[in-house]
Amino acid sequence: MPDQAFVPLPAIADHYEDDVLQLRYMPGRSARLVIAITGVGHNMGAEQTEEFVASASANGENHVLFVIDRKRSWFTQPGVIERTCAETQTLMAKIGCEAVSTLGNSMGGYGAILLGKYLPVSACVAFAPQYSMNRLIVFERRWRKHRPNIRRAPVWGLNAALSERTRYLIVYGDDPQDLKHQRKFRTADNLTMAVLPGGGHSPAARLKELGQLQAVLTCGLAGDSDTFWQIMDMCSIPDDHISPRRSALFMARSVLRDFRDGGRQC
Repeated sequence: MPDQAFVPLPAIADHYEDDVLQLRYMPGRSARLVIAITGVGHNMGAEQTEEFVASASANGENHVLFVIDRKRSWFTQPGVIERTCAETQTLMAKIGCEAVSTLGNSMGGYGAILLGKYLPVSACVAFAPQYSMNRLIVFERRWRKHRPNIRRAPVWGLNAALSERTRYLIVYGDDPQDLKHQRKFRTADNLTMAVLPGGGHSPAARLKELGQLQAVLTCGLAGDSDTFWQIMDMCSIPDDHISPRRSALFMARSVLRDFRDGGRQC
């Protein structure tokens, strides 16, 4: 299923802004609101921008609320979660929202899962989310520039944020640091987890290259795990797309993980 052709989208308007949080809104036709949460971006000093604009909108079908944590704090700055939830609930009432979904990559994926603890989220799609920014739980040296802005998180790890009312689709690439986080998640009937070879830290970008990002998002929002696995089974990767060392590392970890818990990989 290739991504849908581009069509003009509704304009994005400012909804709320302070020194920590920025919310922008794009109207849609249906009663579904997708909360698309931005990651850290590529440059520390650069302004973050909206992510998954066309994909979240589904060609103007969904209302979309874009959420930007301007301090790159993984939603730990005082009051940022409360303000996000309050503004979201106000918007839900205004548009007559009947279903809420969350979507994000990396820090945005973390936020997409975390917000389900506080909002009535029916579906969550997260790409390469951190499980915890506490180095006692997952030790890694990335994100050092951002750690001065990170405060105590409301949960030690995202297992504590998982809700029975939400369907989760979590997709990782084969970045070794990301796989440290992937292995921390518990198994659950409402959680589908996959690893995309060649995805690195950007599995969403890799899926877009393959023309499958919109299809994966559609499956995640609809809870269609059967079609999702069919899409993942079609995933292929050229021999020269990743280094032999990374490929060997991924394969070794995949075998061990499959042996341990019967997990499925594409």
